[in-house]
Amino acid sequence: MSEVLLYHHVQGLTEGVRAFGDRLRQAGHTVHTPDLFDGRSFETLEDGMTFAREAGFDALAERGVAAADGIGPDVVYAGFSFGVMIAQRLAHTRPGARGALLMYSCLPVSEFGEEWPRDVPAQVHGKAGDEFFLEDIDAARALVDSSDRAELFLYPGTEHLFADSSLPSYDPEAAALLTERVLAFLDAVQARENVEILAEPTTYTIKALDESTWDAFATLVEQNNGVFGGCWCMGFHSEGVGKEATPALNRQRKLERVREGKAHAALAGALDLIAGLGGGTVEGYPENAATVPAGFLFNGALSTYEKLGFVRDRKIGKHRWVVTRVVEPKRHSSSSSSTYRPTAPAPR
Repeated sequence: MSEVLLYHHVQGLTEGVRAFGDRLRQAGHTVHTPDLFDGRSFETLEDGMTFAREAGFDALAERGVAAADGIGPDVVYAGFSFGVMIAQRLAHTRPGARGALLMYSCLPVSEFGEEWPRDVPAQVHGKAGDEFFLEDIDAARALVDSSDRAELFLYPGTEHLFADSSLPSYDPEAAALLTERVLAFLDAVQARENVEILAEPTTYTIKALDESTWDAFATLVEQNNGVFGGCWCMGFHSEGVGKEATPALNRQRKLERVREGKAHAALAGALDLIAGLGGGTVEGYPENAATVPAGFLFNGALSTYEKLGFVRDRKIGKHRWVVTRVVEPKRHSSSSSSTYRPTAPAPR
């Protein structure tokens, strides 16, 4: 889901701001709510403004920018009123920004550049009769007019901080609608990101596992928790992964097999490697993905094998099949590696 950096308004990180962040988290999003006032919150806008003036708006803004430094670039920046000046700045100027949620306020686009970034979607929310938002409404309309991915939402009423459930200005109906629109925005951002990932062409180089490729293999396994919590792909070797086998021991045993030239290549590209070694009949033991949860497809999906030319031989157990394919020897290439564009997971 989406990652959100949410900046509070001038009355501080109130319980209402925290509750709004929690609502986004309940929908599955990761939400960061930095406290720029070091635990201080204020009963009124006037008190909050007095504190901000004394602390310095620029100094507080820089504190907000610093809070973003420890977070990855693929973030939706969101702000309530005072927090908008930080959120809008980051969304406008930081590469990789996924979106902007500007609530109760909006600065002129010219504050941060010549035009709003074309690839950054935005929402601006405010009350049509809010005296503070009315000062910003021209800037909000100009931003929206400059981008086909920006929207302005106006709500009836005069309250400023109307989505903060801990303040007297809270408007439950308008707040619920704002929250609904924000959640739809975040879902759309995530959906677009998923499409971008799927559309991005990826090229892999497939090589046999030996001492020259061990470091790359070890990095891949370590980034995936050792495979099933520390198996290191030893489960199908004679040593197995018994109770005495720790992840460290499994790693060492795998490395020993590699050094002895006994490690089998089992991931994508296995069939090509088998062909290069003279070919033969290959068996697999996949399961039907339609009847087995994805997390239990230890040997791959039946449909994947069938797409690669395997045929069903016989069924073993409730869901598992024995499938076979005759791999012809490779006669025209002595290379042990190949480059391909994956269209489906390869057999294990």
